[in-house]
Amino acid sequence: MNTAKTAQLKVGLQLLILLHFIVFILPLLITTQDMSRYVLSSNLEGVISQWWSVVTHQFVHTGIDELILSMGALWLFGSMLQKRIGGRRVLKLYFISAIISSAVFILAHLIFPTFAGRNHLMEGAFISVLAIMTATVAICGSKQIHIVGSFSVSLWQLYFAVLAISFISIYQHNIACVLTYSSSIFIGIMYGDRVRNKFSSIQSPLTT
Repeated sequence: MNTAKTAQLKVGLQLLILLHFIVFILPLLITTQDMSRYVLSSNLEGVISQWWSVVTHQFVHTGIDELILSMGALWLFGSMLQKRIGGRRVLKLYFISAIISSAVFILAHLIFPTFAGRNHLMEGAFISVLAIMTATVAICGSKQIHIVGSFSVSLWQLYFAVLAISFISIYQHNIACVLTYSSSIFIGIMYGDRVRNKFSSIQSPLTT
């Protein structure tokens, strides 16, 4: 990959993060903007009438704490991951996770209406970011992150710290949220294993 293409892919991740902040600020500047049209409804009729919400829901955040947590994690883990697999694959994993988790969210409400609750809305980027985080630790979880001076933590420790914070600020206690979290983690694990196995096959010498 040449230097110009690498720089473009890095900018792609930066633009994705910037877009999230712009969408968050936009309704504050334009009070007539109705962001409810862009969140994902648990009602199938609502999803059909606003089909674009399958993708746009991830750009809608109800709180600054959720936005900062999601974008901070995306920048930290996403930057590490793109060094290993490239920015294009990181963005692809991000949006694939968003679409799959949307399908899981909708199916959860169809299959388990009592346990999933009623009239729930899905918004925010953390579920998609969780797939990026999981894939990153699956590939390079032993990496040490230097915090201050000689103090450092492993990537796995940072992963579980971010996940714990999300349970406090984002997680909702219903089966739909359980399944969406689980699907995102599963996607990240499977993708990380695939990349790790690919690297191992390339680095391992051929034997006869």
